[in-house]
Amino acid sequence: MTLKNIEGKTPVGITIESIQKTGGECLENRFEYTGVMYSKPDAVYLVYDDNGDKCSLKVQDDRVLMNRHNGASRLELESNAQCLSSYQTSCGTLEVVTRTSRIDNKISRQNLLELHYELEMGQVLSENIIKIKIKEI
Repeated sequence: MTLKNIEGKTPVGITIESIQKTGGECLENRFEYTGVMYSKPDAVYLVYDDNGDKCSLKVQDDRVLMNRHNGASRLELESNAQCLSSYQTSCGTLEVVTRTSRIDNKISRQNLLELHYELEMGQVLSENIIKIKIKEI
């Protein structure tokens, strides 16, 4: 994918597929967005709108930072590391712990990003996989 266009930002279609396993249950979701992708020396950035919330992903080789700006939620994932993040709910902000087992960053070659992590929120633990596919539009 060539990172070009107006102000260096490329319009893209973003497909996010998620699998969340909690207890014996499995929840699968698929979301499609239109946004922009651009590159800076330190990372590749994806920015899109989700129901009025500006969302962004900062993608580095072995680290991904996911932000929901209006809702002030932040999720940090780093390969083979544990990170403390915040998640905004209607009841207030919750702290969550992520333990990332794998970040498969193929954005520069195949326009794909795959994240494997555990999410701990209080006593609740879930296993998560997020697959992000990017297509220039």
